[in-house]
Amino acid sequence: MDNKYTWFQDQESIHVHFKINEEDKKKLVKYKIVNKHLSIVYNGEVIVEGEMYDYIERGSDGFLINGDTVELFFNKLRQESWPWLVEGSTLDNWAEQNAEKDHEISRILEEAGHNTD
Repeated sequence: MDNKYTWFQDQESIHVHFKINEEDKKKLVKYKIVNKHLSIVYNGEVIVEGEMYDYIERGSDGFLINGDTVELFFNKLRQESWPWLVEGSTLDNWAEQNAEKDHEISRILEEAGHNTD
């Protein structure tokens, strides 16, 4: 499942991104959140399905389509880092994304003359 989507987080929220065909209509994107269970389906194909790490804030969910990318977003109930989005997904996806961000931040700081050690 992890290769069908990417996800990002900050202290308050989660953002799930996946690609669609630009000509497709918004109605082909279906998602449902019940308690901790998340289901995202696009054009009949399951993108994400499973129990989330924690609960989300009720009524905070929504999605946007920008070109060929769908972004589903929601607020966390507790402001803490999630090591995984849904049960059974790997930590590697989350860890890899954050390692890349950390590396990029370090590179920018070094270029600006700041010591990152």
